[in-house]
Amino acid sequence: MASSIFRVILNSVLFRCLMSIIASVFAMLFIRSKINKTERNSIQKSLFSRFVHNYFGISTGFFVQVTLVFIYLIITPILVWNFETENFACSKTCKQILMIALPRKQKLLETEFIASQSHVSFIITSISSIISIIVYVKLISKPKPSVSSTSAISQLYFTPKFKTDEQKTVFYQLLNIFSPHCRICNNTTPFSAHSQISDICVPYYDHTCPWVGRDVASNSLLGFIQFVGFTSVQALILLCITLLRLICQTLYLIKIANFKIKFYYLLPALAVNIDNNQSSLYFALILALVVLLVSGGQFVFQILKLSRVVTLPYQDKMKEMKNKDYYLSTIADYVEIDGKQYQQLVVLKQSQNSQLKFENGLCLLPDNQIVYDVEFTQKIIKNYPTSCGMIEKINWLKSQTLQE
Repeated sequence: MASSIFRVILNSVLFRCLMSIIASVFAMLFIRSKINKTERNSIQKSLFSRFVHNYFGISTGFFVQVTLVFIYLIITPILVWNFETENFACSKTCKQILMIALPRKQKLLETEFIASQSHVSFIITSISSIISIIVYVKLISKPKPSVSSTSAISQLYFTPKFKTDEQKTVFYQLLNIFSPHCRICNNTTPFSAHSQISDICVPYYDHTCPWVGRDVASNSLLGFIQFVGFTSVQALILLCITLLRLICQTLYLIKIANFKIKFYYLLPALAVNIDNNQSSLYFALILALVVLLVSGGQFVFQILKLSRVVTLPYQDKMKEMKNKDYYLSTIADYVEIDGKQYQQLVVLKQSQNSQLKFENGLCLLPDNQIVYDVEFTQKIIKNYPTSCGMIEKINWLKSQTLQE
């Protein structure tokens, strides 16, 4: 009796979650010296919030998010191990439902579903968990990216391989459009953005991820892709194993019913069968679906973005430039690249009362400023190199990561 109760406790979802939480807290204690510290929020007045910030140096929200990530990475191999090694037997309630579905005097066969005892999925999931934890710790412990950390501005943004000289000219002429001046930091860097988290200008800024508590930029983008990639692999393996086990259980119920049960009786029979990890199975199925939807979608999105030159915050600006309600105009500023000067361009919006007169697509203003009409503007923008090779982009991101 005692052994059966102990086995039920070990197989319960709450017990596994509790063990994962304890392991996650120990992991947080181990890496607390490596986590980037954040300023304390004045709203954090609770005792727990003060404890988290004083001991770990981070906000309560980020502490909870990191703990949840560790819980998922720890509990996934545990669930996979149990599904691979433990047999499945029909519970008493499950047998009663099956008996209702069977013809009279028909008896259930006394058989037990034998697990495959294969540990391949467990090994793959465990390795993926270990790699994900290592990559995740590196992500949350990376120093803040800063524009001032590198003297050469040209090294802070990605320059694609140009197919033609026109592409090169247009790329550097439009560099001013993607280089907003930051009044807080008082600098102008291409494809950078001022972060609300770190309160600095982040070079080649992509987005801010609350789950890693930092800005994802050139020095951390590859690590972020690796993290969501390995997390997606874990979720996919867990989803496949849970679905496979449900299919095997369905075939098992059909077998013990001597293949004389109707399909719509199988669903309630599976639903009420909470013996031997059945509750953990449904928990794992929901967990795998949610994680795969979030991390898998983010992974595919980030992979597709590797072929884009313009970063995410400036893609709307690129669409705006292609709008026929805008035209380009030269300004007095020049940028010097490899000993050659390129005159900078700006995007201007057409006015309904505009008195500009174009001749051969050009309009020369009194201050020698050249304005291109809509047709010329579209020709210039068409030559902008919007796409690049993924390998080329990855190699550049590697060089940025090694500079940290």
